[in-house]
Formats: sequence, structure tokens, C-alpha cells
Amino acid sequence: MVGADAAVVRAAIIGTLGVLGSLFGRRQNGLNSLGIAVMGMLLFDPRFLWDIGFQLSVAATLGLILYTQPMERYFIKAASRWVPEEKAKSWVGVFSEIFLITLAAQVMTLPIMAYHFGEISWLALIANPLILPPQSLVMILGGLALLVGLAAPGLGIFMAMLALPFTRYTIRMVYLVSRFPGAELTLPKFHILWLALFYGLLFIVTLLPKEERRGLFSKVLSPGTALLILAGGAFFIWNILLTGPDGNLHLLLIDGEGTLLIQTPDGKTVLIGGGTSPSHLNQVLGEILPIGDNNLDALIIANTAREDINALTGSLHKYLPAMVLTGIPPDANQTTGRVFGMLDDHKVPVTNLEKGQRLGLGDGIELETLLLEERGAVLWLSWENFSALLPIGNISITQMDPPSDVDVLLLPDNLQADDLPMEVVNQWFPSLILIPMEESDLPFQGQHEILSVLQDYPVVTTLDHALVRISTDGQHLWVTGD
Repeated sequence: MVGADAAVVRAAIIGTLGVLGSLFGRRQNGLNSLGIAVMGMLLFDPRFLWDIGFQLSVAATLGLILYTQPMERYFIKAASRWVPEEKAKSWVGVFSEIFLITLAAQVMTLPIMAYHFGEISWLALIANPLILPPQSLVMILGGLALLVGLAAPGLGIFMAMLALPFTRYTIRMVYLVSRFPGAELTLPKFHILWLALFYGLLFIVTLLPKEERRGLFSKVLSPGTALLILAGGAFFIWNILLTGPDGNLHLLLIDGEGTLLIQTPDGKTVLIGGGTSPSHLNQVLGEILPIGDNNLDALIIANTAREDINALTGSLHKYLPAMVLTGIPPDANQTTGRVFGMLDDHKVPVTNLEKGQRLGLGDGIELETLLLEERGAVLWLSWENFSALLPIGNISITQMDPPSDVDVLLLPDNLQADDLPMEVVNQWFPSLILIPMEESDLPFQGQHEILSVLQDYPVVTTLDHALVRISTDGQHLWVTGD
């Protein structure tokens, strides 16, 4: 029901280990289970390490394992000064469920959130205790309503009505707390090494006994530690070399909304759009850009739709563009207002996008604006014998007029088969067609009609590959998918 993202898979593995352990009469060890889950997932797909949901899920679970019981013992000790110890022990269960468990998870996750999103909210300390008590009823009654509704819709509606008051209470509390002043604390951008330093100091101060802390300094200077640091440095340099410029032009389709990233042979980067999810955009840019390089050379915004630019609200603080080209008014809607407000705060120069405008990217690579409308724009990427027709937003195929043959054709998001004039596509005869597509775009049965219409062409969609990379040296074309 919730999808098999990294956080869900992590929870499923730990839960399975607990169930299997009990069948064999073995008691579950939280750290062992978490370690097995993390190791197994990273061996299956090392890219999970860059998944922000995976990072937050592991950090929250680690916080619960390491700090919940010590905090409960500290609460009993502190409360015993005012009330009998037995009463303090009877209180700790309720207090822990409402406050301590949340606090243990937040201690570990707030630094990661600050690093990725550049802001944290202190209101979580208030909101979580307020909304946590009815959540078990929301999940139990909501789950029963779903299951019963599959067999008897009328009874399912009745069960949903039972869950409705608790759901409304949750939404109302979140809304009221969000109106408190100073909800979000904006933080300056900081290097990932500060994050490692924070966790290192946290574990030393909270987990090591005092006598072991005294001998820690001598251990840091040991040959084994020095060898580990050298190995880490070698790995760091190796990653920089792997993610550096390779002399080819790369065009990457990074989501189902049509967000594009251009990488030039000498390492310049141009982001077109942004997509819906800030965490997804941060994750992809973190994987693709060279380690330590968080700057974009240019950002192009030509569509006001929230699903096409919302991710920028959580990424601009970390991946700041040197310049922005835009064809939309900053006050078009709430999302555009927030995006351009962030650009203004960081003093990023903004230039109006115009028809016929050409952006030189070096080595003869050009990005030309063929068409500009309120609904979007059409861009033309060219280099030697390579060309790509790149529409942004809701643009009709018949409005596109490429200056020469089309090697790569990107179809607009949510394009239907009836809106695709095949006589125009056949005239262009592209070598490759890219289609941004999500699961929700598919019919209940069978494949999307547009795939049937384009069956004679090489087609790559984001349904098959979460990220599509097109690479060229100006003469040849390579296509890979992740």
C-alpha cells in the first residue's frame, strides 16, 4: 500500500528478522537487526546510501535503539526526586511514548534534515506529542476501512467515518501549530564533514563511559586509525575522479515530470525545471555532481506548474545556480513566489528568457530558445552532429519547429496519444524519444496508448528507468538507464 521505498524496505527487513528470531526462540538485538538491514540493502543497491528517506529512517531507528532506554532511566531517576519510584516507573511508559521516543528519533534526524534542506522546525517538539496519541486509531480504523471497503463498500464508508474524527484532529493540530511564529529556522549551508563531526561527538559524549573517553585521544593517534583515514581519503579522491568531466556531453532525464540536467564536456551544469520532490532532486544532484561541487552554472525555469518547480524550494539553498533564465512572472503562484524569494535572498542574477536567445556552454555547445509561451518553452540543444528538442511545460508538438534533424526528442509530460501528430514525428524521424512518465499515468490495464503509437521508434521512459542518461561526443550517441 505504501510502496517499497528505502525506508519501508528497511523497516520490513528489521520486522522480518524480529518475527523469524522469535520463531527460533532468539531475542532480537536492535543494533544487529539494523546493521543487517543496512548492509543487505547497500549490497543490493549502493545508491540507497544517497536516498534521503533511507538516511532519515536509519538515523531515526538508530536513535530509538541507542537513546530511548537511557532517556527512560534518566526520567525515572529525575521523577523519583518528587514522587515515589514506583509511580515514576508507571509514568514512564506514557511519557516515553508521547515525548521521549520522538525526542530520541529527532536527535539523530535533525542534523540530516538541516544538511539537506537548510532549515529545521522546533515546532516538531510540540506537534508530535499533540498528534501522536490518536495515530494508532487512525492507522487501525483507516486500515480496517480500506480492507472492509474492498469487500463491502458501504461498511467501509462506515468504518472510515469512525476514523474521520481522529484524522481531522491530526490535520487540525498540524495546521494550528504551523501558525506559530518562527516555525522554520533557516541555517547556513555547511559541509558534510561537520555532520560527521556532530555525530562523532554525540556518540563519544553519550555512549562512551568517562574512563574510555580519556583513552580515546591515544586511540585516535594509533596506526590503525591513520590507515583508516588514508583509506577514506583514497576513496574520496577516487569518487571525485569518477564524477568529474569525461569529455562528453550528457543530457539526463531525472524524473517523471520532465526535469533535465545538462552536463558539458568541461563540467558545466544546467538544470531545467526541478520536479516535485526536493529530496529526490537533492539525492540525484548529490549522486551526479562531483563531490564537494554544489554549484549549478545555470537554472532555467519556464513553467509555473507546482509539480515542475516545487523541488527547487528545498534544493536552492544547497545547489545554488550562478544565474537563472526564466520566462515566468515571480508572483505567478505561491510556489514561484517562494522560489524567486530564495533566489533574491541569495542574490542570484535572474535574466528574462526570450525567443531566439542562445546560451553558450563552451566547445560549441548551444542551448537555444525556439519558443516561449505562458505555458512553457521549447529549447534546442546542439553540438556538432548532435541535437535534442526539449519542450518545457504544456507545449503542443505542432508548435515546435526545430532548425534541423532531431536526434533526441523529449515529449511533454502528460501527453496523450490523440495529441501526438505522427506525421510531424515521422518527418523529424528522431533517433530516440524520451517520455517522462509515472505509474499514475498508466491505464488500469495494459500499456499507455502513446507507447503503442510510437512502437516503431526507440522509446525510453522514466517508468523503466528512474534516471535516463544520454551521452554523446558530438558524433555518436549512448543511452543508459538507472
